[in-house]
Amino acid sequence: MSKYTTGELAKLCNITVRTVQYYDSRGILVPSELSEGGRRLYSEDDLNRMKVICFLRELDLPINAISQILQEEHPEKVISLLIENQEKELSDEVSEKQGKLDRLRELKKGLKGKESFSLESIGDMAVIMDSKKKLRKMHWTMVLTGLPVTALQWFSIIFWIVRGIWWPFVIWVIVAASWGVLISRYYFRHVKYICPECHEIFKPKLKEAFFANHTPTARKLTCTGCGHKGFCVEIWGGDERCENIVVGKNSIPSLVITVILMVAIPVASFIFWRIRHRKETNLGYLIAGIIGFLVSARVLELGVHYLCIISDNPVSRFINGNTIAYVLYGITMAGVFEECGRFIILRFILKRNRTRENAVMYGIGHGGIEILAVILPSIILYLVIAVFFSSGDVEKALSVLKINEETASSALPSVITAASFDFPQMAMNVLERILAMVAHIGFTVIVFYGICSGRKVFLPMAIILHMLMDTFPALYQRGVVPLWPVEVWGAFCVALIALIAIRLYRLRPATPGS
Repeated sequence: MSKYTTGELAKLCNITVRTVQYYDSRGILVPSELSEGGRRLYSEDDLNRMKVICFLRELDLPINAISQILQEEHPEKVISLLIENQEKELSDEVSEKQGKLDRLRELKKGLKGKESFSLESIGDMAVIMDSKKKLRKMHWTMVLTGLPVTALQWFSIIFWIVRGIWWPFVIWVIVAASWGVLISRYYFRHVKYICPECHEIFKPKLKEAFFANHTPTARKLTCTGCGHKGFCVEIWGGDERCENIVVGKNSIPSLVITVILMVAIPVASFIFWRIRHRKETNLGYLIAGIIGFLVSARVLELGVHYLCIISDNPVSRFINGNTIAYVLYGITMAGVFEECGRFIILRFILKRNRTRENAVMYGIGHGGIEILAVILPSIILYLVIAVFFSSGDVEKALSVLKINEETASSALPSVITAASFDFPQMAMNVLERILAMVAHIGFTVIVFYGICSGRKVFLPMAIILHMLMDTFPALYQRGVVPLWPVEVWGAFCVALIALIAIRLYRLRPATPGS
């Protein structure tokens, strides 16, 4: 049997001698024997193993992942599946580029001899296809949206060391914990795995997948089909159809409790504040907060939305066709209408009993009616969807809910949300509404302090803070970011708003105005 020195092995595999030595030091390619002079000698099996390692490195697998795969009882099955997956990806890329080339040739042929042409004449030949793989796009989204969490970490640590102030680090811990939970749920909701034994595509339980040993392209799981436990190749699993939706066992109970809690949040907030500050509060401020939200956000702002987004005109086409314009428009309208509406009512209508406690009461009315009029109907809709789909008669559910081929794509997100709703999502939704209530109270206190102190800077401050808080939700509506960075960003903004509001609340004496 042939024996190869380190240099010969490196030359046969087209790598450097230092690379071979590095693999030896990491224990993934140990020489079969040593010569009398102490030189490393490699066998034919070692050569084949090195070729496999080089192939896996070309797939961008790290050394640790390669070592784990090679230690499997049947590594050839996992490697074979990786090869098939790589072959399919390359084949898809070739087919996609060939399709683009064919369309360009058809376009060139159709336009040959024409001095001018219209965009309508091009048709589908001018459609640009997304060339990136869905998994790669998801991975990049996760990395980019995780950068603010890392930035906050370093800022909080440096701030603690330099200034001796520890609370930014506590905020980071809360944000990082929320980010970890949300990113894990987002990730495992959009991936599935292929078993190397039975080739069944399956979705593992969240707990098993979270704690499983894994590589960038595979995860050590137990197949739900054949029971095989080993490395299973990861694939995109975010595409669903209404017909394939299965309602989770916790969906209906968690939705019912969510409905109850959504009603309880504003009611409990009002009762608590009213009992604690009965002498300093007036129900007129609560009613004014309710009316202020309905008029500013649900009448005036929606009227502008009808002209600038809903109706078909050059302005709406520009805004809807441009993500940056859409985000800037959305956050500006929300900030200006809600905060200016708050300012007008507190400044020109509510001239009596101007106490800081009444400012909080106004914020409870504003935030509470948002829950009852906007959020609660959506939760009830999810509950209705979950009840119908849980009956097992999918056709009847689709018929009752009026979901057909034309409306399936728009209805699918709501159906998926209803079917996958569980107690962690319930907790997240309730926490989100509590934070929103805190934010509205904080905005009211900021605007109220500006009115009482005569300082005009606080109205623009409230508008800017409102715009910042709504930035990630607007990006989520456009599909730019997933849901979890929206929650993390919202928690950070609410913490900032609350800190400012608490400071201003303490500065304003609890004395009634004229």
